[in-house]
Amino acid sequence: MAETIHPKNQALIDQVDSQFRRTYSPTYSWADVRSAFGMLTGLRGFWPMSTIDSAGNCIDHSGLGKTLTYNGNPLYLSTNKIFPYIYFDGVGDFLSRADEADLDILGTEAYVTAANRGLTMGGWFNFSNAYAAPESAMSKWGVAAGSMSYLLRRTAGNVMTFGVDLGGASSVSSVQTISSATWYFLVGRFDPSTEVAVFIDDTDKQINVAGIPANITNSGTAFQIGGANGITLMTGAATLSFLCAAYLPDSHIYSLYNISKALFGK
Repeated sequence: MAETIHPKNQALIDQVDSQFRRTYSPTYSWADVRSAFGMLTGLRGFWPMSTIDSAGNCIDHSGLGKTLTYNGNPLYLSTNKIFPYIYFDGVGDFLSRADEADLDILGTEAYVTAANRGLTMGGWFNFSNAYAAPESAMSKWGVAAGSMSYLLRRTAGNVMTFGVDLGGASSVSSVQTISSATWYFLVGRFDPSTEVAVFIDDTDKQINVAGIPANITNSGTAFQIGGANGITLMTGAATLSFLCAAYLPDSHIYSLYNISKALFGK
């Protein structure tokens, strides 16, 4: 009688571990994230918070050179889980880049196929404190009419809100709440004339389909991580932040989460 070999022989896998690729491993995630995030359609910026210049400015890994200016005195750190991040103390700390064409993502970009036109942005964020006031994770969002483009923010009730604007904001909020001192993969997505969506990890996706504009306001406001227009500043940390001039399918968003989650103990 033929011998039956169990398909999940853990002892064998442990014995020849160097020859098997364990996908749930911080070491492999560390190697995977740069290539995975770098393959996103319409990528306009990817900031893993690892490369910084002598002035503290954060270097973009997308290849487009979208270096973010260092404001205040945030700190770059590493952890024993081997990922780098930046910590904002909520007092004058944020990263920014002045308005330019590559950051004016409208959702009408004709060089992107119609099914993928839109905007997707997000990354891993950790809010240090319980909610006291709005705190912006990523934005190109001012305070006056015509200055608002796109925004990912924690709002009242410790929920995440993503919004875009064209003469009136269209937004959506999460159902899941954000716990303090906890890492989350947070994503906002705009599908022109169809929906805005917000994602928390792979556990909460919420959409709004009412009154969605055909395009986003082309504002002159600066792009920021850790704040919006220099206000609603974040107290907490950010890493693996990305911005795309495209609608990324759910499968892409969940793949990014699954590829990187081992770094954050999820």
